[in-house]
Amino acid sequence: MQAAAAGGAPKDQAFIQNYLGTRMRCLGLRVPEQRRLYRQGYSFSTCSRAVQAENWDHVWHDANFHETRSQSCFFLEYTKDEAAMAALFPIARRWVESVDNWAHSDSLSSFFVRLLDRRRDGVYPVLVQWNRSKNPWKRRQSVVSLLVRAQSRSDPLPADKILPLVQARLDDEDHFVQRGIGWTLREAHRLYPATVHDFVAANASELSAVAFSAATEKYAKQDREHLKQLRRAARTEARPRGKHSGRTSARPATTHRTGSA
Repeated sequence: MQAAAAGGAPKDQAFIQNYLGTRMRCLGLRVPEQRRLYRQGYSFSTCSRAVQAENWDHVWHDANFHETRSQSCFFLEYTKDEAAMAALFPIARRWVESVDNWAHSDSLSSFFVRLLDRRRDGVYPVLVQWNRSKNPWKRRQSVVSLLVRAQSRSDPLPADKILPLVQARLDDEDHFVQRGIGWTLREAHRLYPATVHDFVAANASELSAVAFSAATEKYAKQDREHLKQLRRAARTEARPRGKHSGRTSARPATTHRTGSA
């Protein structure tokens, strides 16, 4: 991969690193080029699925570059067989422990939600557990993995399985968890518009600015403005006189977490 990236401008590498919010070094390879390299194959690409999984696990943990680790994510993405996906679930769960950016987090979420469609009883309890984790990337997984690309889900979770996990994280201080909350509410609204709209209205003052913005992104302009008014009124009423209180937005905690997810 380093050979493919030879000649890349250091400023591009620095820009991508900052955009992703990762501490890993970046080669500056665009995603289409990364996919081309994956499809080109590696020395173990013709081995059994079990041997490939073992090798990709080593790649994930030993990678020095963001793009190298991303190759492991492509292995998950291109695995379509249900039994093979289930066999990879314990490995992918371990990978969450070392995630440090939204791109890898979202790649894992796409894998988890596909398996959730097929083996809900095995995946959903893990998301419930992660919802209470001290690791912010696990907490993000607990909401984003519920409903990635809602309209493409073969067997989406019902609203009463989605909203309690969202509710539990409304006051989360992590920027990327809050973005995940907004995205999940936006996607859930595609499937359960009345239920999710009522949830957003009831919790308008509790949603962070970034979550509220993403959640209502596809609402009609008049409806969105009405919810904004409800939000402002509730926050004004709850604010102690003479003091500025309440969370107005969720922001990245460090300079390495400024990327837009």
